[in-house]
Amino acid sequence: VRDYAKRKVISVLQDAIAYQIIDLKPFSDDEIKELLKNTLGILNRHYQERIVRIAEGNARIAMQAGHIARENNRLDSINDVSHLYDAYYSPILGKQQLLNEKRLCISAGLIAFLQTIRLDYLDSFLPILEENEITTECFTTCIQTLNELEIVDIYNEKGVRISDQSFSNYLLKVVFYDKKLLKLSTLIKHFFENYREKTIYSINTLISIFNNPELHDFVKNEVLIMWEVFSKEKSSLFLDFIKAFYQVNPITALKNIRNYIDHEPLTDVSIVTFDFQ
Repeated sequence: VRDYAKRKVISVLQDAIAYQIIDLKPFSDDEIKELLKNTLGILNRHYQERIVRIAEGNARIAMQAGHIARENNRLDSINDVSHLYDAYYSPILGKQQLLNEKRLCISAGLIAFLQTIRLDYLDSFLPILEENEITTECFTTCIQTLNELEIVDIYNEKGVRISDQSFSNYLLKVVFYDKKLLKLSTLIKHFFENYREKTIYSINTLISIFNNPELHDFVKNEVLIMWEVFSKEKSSLFLDFIKAFYQVNPITALKNIRNYIDHEPLTDVSIVTFDFQ
């Protein structure tokens, strides 16, 4: 059962029978590979690693991807798993009517983008929330609702995350690309400085999991928007931004780095006095 229902279940059971609490964890990468090998006979390392990346610990997703790869006998058959994710997760969203509630979707999208958040530290979210006409109280209520709908988990009444990582990946696609409820460039702008690794991870996830040209172009354009903004503002983050996303615009990245080097002050070093040890 989910955390929010655990106390109620325990209160019912404790006077009736002996019980034991067992925490269920996602499959490890090695466990997914063993599952593919033993059930589907998939031994190819490249196939296994691609399916591990797609599944993110979800054994059912791994099996579905494995069946597709085996039936087509081509690695590129699982390059874009949009249809696979749609078939698996759309009924869940439909059942919970999540797509009909814009604020719930936006709240879920924020959590998916940052992977984890703390309910007692929401100051950095205020600009995003205000832009979408969501108060902190409304956001907190949305989190509680998402927890009751079994979309997110709440830990110690403060930490929030989506335990099913592949579902989190799917929500990124739904909220930012399919429905465009949140603007990807806006979140990059707000979170690149303080949540750099999480921002980069979410961008890379959209590109690598949902490997289709239209989505690639969408993500590239959103990154280029912030490339232009950081460049014009002469932001102190610009060089780090280029390092993180140089593949989006490699030629311009090299030119920017060259320009940065050219404007660095010269340092004279005497070969006579320089210590080579």
